[in-house]
Amino acid sequence: MTDPGDGARFERIEELFAAACELPAEQQTAFLDERCAGDAALRAEVERLLERDRSPGSRAEQLERPAVEVVDVPGGTRAELAPPERIDRFRILGVLGAGGMGVVYAAEQDRPRRRLALKVLRGELVPADTLRRFEAEAEVLGRLHHPGIAHVYAAGSARTDAGVQPWLAMELVDGTRLDRWVARERPDDRVLLELVARVADAVHHAHEQGVVHRDLKPGNVLVRPDGQPVVVDFGIARVASAATEARTRTGDVLGTLPYMSPEQVAGRPEAVDARTDVYALGALAYELLTGQPPLDVAARPVPAALRAIAEEEPIALDLRAPRTRGDVATIVHRALAKERERRYGSAAELAADLRRFLRDEPIRARPPTAAYHLGKFARRNRALVAGLAAVFVVLAGGTAVSAVLSSRAEARRRAAVADEREADARRAEALAARAAE
Repeated sequence: MTDPGDGARFERIEELFAAACELPAEQQTAFLDERCAGDAALRAEVERLLERDRSPGSRAEQLERPAVEVVDVPGGTRAELAPPERIDRFRILGVLGAGGMGVVYAAEQDRPRRRLALKVLRGELVPADTLRRFEAEAEVLGRLHHPGIAHVYAAGSARTDAGVQPWLAMELVDGTRLDRWVARERPDDRVLLELVARVADAVHHAHEQGVVHRDLKPGNVLVRPDGQPVVVDFGIARVASAATEARTRTGDVLGTLPYMSPEQVAGRPEAVDARTDVYALGALAYELLTGQPPLDVAARPVPAALRAIAEEEPIALDLRAPRTRGDVATIVHRALAKERERRYGSAAELAADLRRFLRDEPIRARPPTAAYHLGKFARRNRALVAGLAAVFVVLAGGTAVSAVLSSRAEARRRAAVADEREADARRAEALAARAAE
């Protein structure tokens, strides 16, 4: 056992445990082989912590699960979850979805009488930061009124047998998750692009109210039977207000990796704005058109995934989907630009360009220039470019020396020719003089 008084060793154990937690289970053994070589006691301590972390019902397991995962069959039930008959002024009709820290019920409100979705947190399991996000979600949704955003009706808390449970009464969206809807309906590209434009309309409305969603993805968009997409789950949305800014810590990385922007993975909350959601909309469009996210980061360790999002460019859209060559690829890649200033300035601008394409009008986005691509290549391959530059300098220097030597040789040749001509002229004059005598 490690001596509890050995602070440095304890910090080392914590450091290795935290790093190992970020790796897939199959990579942890190799990681410990490398980092704990020759120190069996250190390895045993880290493995003990990892084993505890993996145990059923562990706090890590609860936190890794979504707080609430909404299924897409309104009115569906899951008897095994044994829903209560009532929560506060709501009669519970069935379970719509569940997660590690909460449940979404189909419910009926007493006054006014209406069916709705009741999102409830399990109070005894909720960390303070999760509760704050839940409260922020109620605040966020309360200020948004758009057909493409699920409405919130009321928020509060109720004392139940499980303790005090915060709840959020929301519009019951009769819809299917976007990715499942696409798999079922198999719409053509024009339908998909109009759908993305309508999602962008809803997101722009949120931006106008000072709200950045920060977690746009197929699972957070439901498609109604009439084709209207509805954006849901503003649980980690950012509200542009002093109160909310004070709750956002530098270094937080919030979101879903394949759809996160470079500024999100950098943990810079001050850089998160409307263009962060524009990036996610670009990732959404890319995946809908190709069946794959722009960057395949799901199987990578978290540090490698974050680095890829910050530095790697996605495979060109038109290489994966040649039918998108031209305007569509240009629009999507502008939304996915690593640099915020190169993206569309708003979700409305993205929606407008998509609709210009659908109307066969010129789009506003333009493909990146050759100089831009060259600059990106140089930044990604600094060592290679530095080596090529050195070779170029050597070659340029060699060419210059060769040119100087060649010039001097040519000057000597011309001087020799001139001397020879002058000698010929003198000989001719001498012969002429003899002939005159």
